[in-house]
Amino acid sequence: MDETYVFVDGQYLSMIAKHFYDGKPPSFDINGFAMTLAREQELWCSRTYYYTAPPYQSPKPTEDEIERRRKYDKFVSKLKSIPNFFVREGRCQKVDDDFHQK
Repeated sequence: MDETYVFVDGQYLSMIAKHFYDGKPPSFDINGFAMTLAREQELWCSRTYYYTAPPYQSPKPTEDEIERRRKYDKFVSKLKSIPNFFVREGRCQKVDDDFHQK
């Protein structure tokens, strides 16, 4: 089997999952998902790159922002512990009351 890398856009994956599961993202194995995508093409997934951004934090974070960040950190920590799974983090900023990833 030929080897490949799988690149996952975390925000897009979350949006699609919410669409198919009535607004609530399901709990699933992202690494297993990447392996399945590769296997369906008769390839071996040797590395997975997951792109995401931490949630926005205002200068004085609210309790909700603090909780979102805590959950994000726990999630990313789990992903980083997977062998050959790499998390690439961007930045989320607020511009004119709208959020943008950089």
